[in-house]
Order: sequence, then C-alpha cells, then structure tokens
Amino acid sequence: MTLGIVAVLGLAYLLPLPALFHAPGPAMEEGFMLVFPDRFLRGDIPNRDFLNLYGPGSVWVLAAVYKLFGTTVFVERTVGLLQLMATSAVMMFLVRRWGRWVSLTAGLLSVLFGVSAVGLIAVPWSGGVALGLGGIVALARAREPMSLRRPERATVWAFFGGVLAGFALLYRLDLGLAIVLGAAALLWRADRVIVRRWIGGFGLGLAPYVVHVILAGPANVWNGMIVEPMLYLRATRHLEVPPDPNHLVGVARIIVGIDRSWPLPRLTAAQQLTAWFLLLVATTLGLVVVSVWAIRKRPTAIRPRLLLAASLFCVGLLPQAVQRADSAHLGWVSSITIGLIPCAIVEIASWWRPRWRPARVGLIAGAATLVVIVVLLPTYVARRYISYAQDSIDGTRVSTEVTHDGRSFLVGADGTFASSLRALLRDADAAGRPNDRLIVATSDLRRTPYIDSYLYHLLPKYRPGTRFIEMEPGITNRSGTPLTDELRRADLVIVSSRWSGWDEPNDSMKPGDPRPGEVFRRDFCRVGEYGNGLSLYTRCRARD
Repeated sequence: MTLGIVAVLGLAYLLPLPALFHAPGPAMEEGFMLVFPDRFLRGDIPNRDFLNLYGPGSVWVLAAVYKLFGTTVFVERTVGLLQLMATSAVMMFLVRRWGRWVSLTAGLLSVLFGVSAVGLIAVPWSGGVALGLGGIVALARAREPMSLRRPERATVWAFFGGVLAGFALLYRLDLGLAIVLGAAALLWRADRVIVRRWIGGFGLGLAPYVVHVILAGPANVWNGMIVEPMLYLRATRHLEVPPDPNHLVGVARIIVGIDRSWPLPRLTAAQQLTAWFLLLVATTLGLVVVSVWAIRKRPTAIRPRLLLAASLFCVGLLPQAVQRADSAHLGWVSSITIGLIPCAIVEIASWWRPRWRPARVGLIAGAATLVVIVVLLPTYVARRYISYAQDSIDGTRVSTEVTHDGRSFLVGADGTFASSLRALLRDADAAGRPNDRLIVATSDLRRTPYIDSYLYHLLPKYRPGTRFIEMEPGITNRSGTPLTDELRRADLVIVSSRWSGWDEPNDSMKPGDPRPGEVFRRDFCRVGEYGNGLSLYTRCRARD
C-alpha cells in the first residue's frame, strides 16, 4: 500500500505541475532566491555583502545547484519542488504508525498547503522544515523497541536525527524552538548514549555555521540573523491576530483579486483567514493535550510519544503564523499541523472505542479532515490548487516570460507589463558598463516594504550596489541606513513604484531615514519612464 500512497501523492503533485512551473514569480522572494546564490558564486557572502535574514544553508545548496545546472527559474523551482516533496515524504513516514489512510491524508494535506502557500519557490522554510521533521522521524526510529534491542542501530538513528536537526537550522535559525521541543519529547528518559549521539549529530549539523561566521564576520552574522529580524523587522511585518474577519490587508487582496468561482457556499476571504488562524491555534493546542493524555494512558508506547514530539514541533512552528497571519505563513505551518489531526482522532478512538477498526477510523478521520479544509478554506487552499490543476490540463497561459542577457523571469500574463520591462532592460543595458553598481529602489526611499529583486537577476552584467537586494521595512530604511552611502557610489538606479500603494496595519507604513531619497534626487537624472511604475536613472554627471 505504500507504493499506492506514493503514486497518489505523485499524481497530486503532477496535476498542477505545468502551471506551477509557469506561474508568475513573486518579485522579491523568487528574485532573491535567484540572486543570493548567484552572488555567492561571484564571491559575495551572506550577511556581510547582502542582507540575508535566514541561515546560509539554502544559499549554499542553491549555489551548488546553479553551478551545476545554471541560474534559471526552472532550476530554482525544481529545487522548490523537491523540498515540498521531501516534506510530504517525511509527513508520510512520520504518521505511518497510525495507518495507511492517515499517512495518505497527511501527505495530501502537505501538498495542498505547500503548493498553495508559495508554489514552487525554493524558500528556506520548506527545506528547513523537511530537514527538521526528518530529524524527528529519525530520532523516533532510535526509540523504537526494535532499535532498542540493537543499541548500535539506535545510536546511528539518534546521530542521524541530530545531524538533520542541525542542518535544518542552517536553513532557518528560527526553527530552533520547534526542533528543541520535538527532540526533547523523544529524548526524555532515553538512554544516555542516545542523548549523547543526538547531541553529537546536532553539533556536527551546526558546524558549518563556524565557516559562515568566519567568512561573514561575527558582528555581521549577529546583526543579520538576530538583531535585524528580531528587533527591527517584527513591528513592520506583524499582522493583526486573529485576522480581521471584515477586512483584508496586504497580499490577501492580490489573491482575492485572481480568485475564481467556487460552486459551494463559502465564507468571505477575510472570514476564511480568521477561521484558518483559529483552527490552526486550536489544532496545535489540541494535539498537545491529546498526546499528553495518550502518553499517560500508555507511558511506554512509542506512538503517543511520537505524537507528542510532532505536536511540540508544531508548537515551535506556531510563532510563524502568529507574527504574520497571512495565507503563506498559515500555509507553511498548516502543512504539518493540520496533517496530524487524523492521528489524534485515531488515538482517541483507540481508547474510547477499542473495538473499532483503526483502519476504518483512519479513513473516516482523514476524509473528514480533507473535507473540512476544502470547504472551509477554498480561496487560499482548495481553489488555488484546483486552479493550478485546471490551467495545467487546459494549457492556459498564466504568465509571460521575459528574457534578457541569457536570463529569464516569469511575470503576469498581461503583456503590457512585459513590454515595459523589456524596454527598461534594453535601456538599462545600454546605460552602463559591466560591473557598474545597480540599485533597484522604491519610488519613496523612506518606505521600503517590497522591491523587484528579480531585476538584478535579469541584469547580470551589473553588480548590486546595495546590500539590500531584499528590501525590508525597519531595516533598509532605518535611521543611519547604509543605503545613503550606497547611493552615493551607485551608477544606475531602477525605480519601481509598483509597491507605493502598500498598505498594512503595521510600522511598514512609517517613513524612515530621508537621506537616501535626498541623495537620489540630487545625484541622479532620469533616462526614461516605461510604464507600469518602472523608471531608469543614471548619475547626472555621467550624462553631462
């Protein structure tokens, strides 16, 4: 039956795949996942030479892949697909002790939430979660009775689980809470040699951070991975919790703008976000309660302890949904947490109704969970997945490919923006010399909520003239920002005013340091305007 589950999950990925590979890319997120590794291959170091709020692991891995296969959207999204598939595989193995139907449900839910949240973009979160959860699965193998009868096998699994946990933190340092909580549940009262082996593997997995600190410098790593995201960014990205059921903010408006018809009654898009958040919080707390209760009923059994480990892992993931309750972050966390609901139902039924067949309970619990998600969250989950599948089957054109200087990027299917972009790229290529410094900026440099980072990818002959390839409010525009001096040294500036209407109820709306804007207005002259909020500027003296 395992082969059957794999086949179903494979089909679930295959159906939307063509549309996912051709979907328009997020301008900043996919942009920096293309640019960061490429800059690393050219000698730039994360945190030292460019802002990188996450660990260096995904940059290193993507750089190695780009070195072998080229820096392209297809290669990057293939890595993203592999990360999502790894998460589904780990979920399937994590819950297999509760039966094949529960395993299938967990896999399908990871597909639905994962694909709907970020498409195939190779974000560090997906890779980090797959590694971290894989570490939990490996550590659980070390605690199984079969492994305990063969101590050498148990220690190998424990060591491997520690290595995977360490690797996960190379992708996302903020997964530390989830990994520590999950591992603690399985290491509690474990043999000392298992604990020591896990710690040894964990240390080995984290060891590459030593290399990163040496290359980037301790102060740069501390500021880039701890101080800036925790002290400066939080207030500018935080969204109201629970989400307002009467009002949409941020990216949710874009998603609703491209939403398609749905044959069933449904809540409004705002109400769905509110219900989703509340469901996620209630599920996380409920899983912990059920797993603790199950351990008290069967203290020596591995299944309740594994459920506790997975539940505590989800507790560690929950801050992602709390600090920014949008569909992407809710989807990231839900791909793990919601998939554990059938496990909890089977645990309860095994005690409350021991005569019920576990397989039947698993089938009913899995089907009910899927139905609830499809009916409750169509706009952000079910309908988005079905739209990808329909477009793949129908061959619907969902994007326009813009190619320049051997690089390409996917933008919206509306050809007007692609035409503006092509004109901009032609003029930008003619306006400077190789290795000139290019900065992609907002129209009002006091506010930096989002940026078209992919433009650096499409203009590879220029060097990014700023460490803020990824512009973040509260960091890029804070008082004393390096952007001021970077503009003094820059040769070209591309201004994108597409995000000037950014409107979120947080500190991203507050204007920051005015000095970058003053330098820009004094030193740069416009070469041309290209429509759709795109303009090109060069230094005024270069045109005298």
